[in-house]
Amino acid sequence: MPNDLIFSSIASAVAWLFTLLTYQQYRTRGRQHQLLWTLGIASFALSVTADTVARAQGGWSEGGYRLWYFFGAMHGVTLLGQGTLHLLDKRPWTNRLLEVIVVLMLVSLLIVLNAPLDLSKLGTPWEPKGTAFPDIAVLGFATPRFWTIPFNIYGTLWLVGGALYSTAQLWRVSRTRAMGTLLIAVSGLLLAGTSSLNRFGIVYLESIGRMVGVTVLFVGFVFTTLEPERLPKVNLPRIPPLVTVAVIGWGLAIAAFFQLEPAAWRALTEYPGLFLIGLLIVVLFWLVLQKARHRTQAFEREHHSDL
Repeated sequence: MPNDLIFSSIASAVAWLFTLLTYQQYRTRGRQHQLLWTLGIASFALSVTADTVARAQGGWSEGGYRLWYFFGAMHGVTLLGQGTLHLLDKRPWTNRLLEVIVVLMLVSLLIVLNAPLDLSKLGTPWEPKGTAFPDIAVLGFATPRFWTIPFNIYGTLWLVGGALYSTAQLWRVSRTRAMGTLLIAVSGLLLAGTSSLNRFGIVYLESIGRMVGVTVLFVGFVFTTLEPERLPKVNLPRIPPLVTVAVIGWGLAIAAFFQLEPAAWRALTEYPGLFLIGLLIVVLFWLVLQKARHRTQAFEREHHSDL
């Protein structure tokens, strides 16, 4: 248990650092595959963090388990594979395929949030295994365990296959970048192998397998950005101080609310679909604010050009 907690903590730290680096690359270049990779690594980071918290507190909470399952067991490589596809093939059909994947991910999210859950079926209170959800033989496609199979196969094929294809293409042009894509392929195989062993009941390799897998993936990513003579300059995104204060303040306020109103917390855990509805409302509100901001900026530019 202590070693597993250390491995999981290291994997979580590396994954969040990796998320910041891919996000910075997306901010600099603005390419679609970089955004998908950022979301994919963030998904992995969320799942590993949930697992780390479960090990630290001695067992899964219902919300933590559902979060780990959706972002890790089910979609740990989905967006990474889709991002690799967008890197290799920029034709319109890749966008149509992305739209299908997003819809299926939303459907799978609803299933994960509302499927029956029995944490007593786990071998240990913190075991990272999907057996707390009903078996496929019981619920068929209505259980989250059904959906992990196609998503993992899909993401792994594009991630590993795309990385191997890029390695072959880059080998004569840039050995450094070719080694990076080869390491990405190896990391995909490591992560997929760990998940497969988990499914067959071998869970004691989960923590160290994820730590090694995400570290190799991170090193491979860095190698793909290297120039022959020098390391790239990486600037982490700057977060305005007022935004940090606001996020901390809202976080404390929400925590205090659920502490003072345990009935609200019970309602959220018993009806997790309410969380999704609230999240969608927040996202829509943010999109409206962004649209208004862009229109204001466009108006100001036109006004200044008239002057």
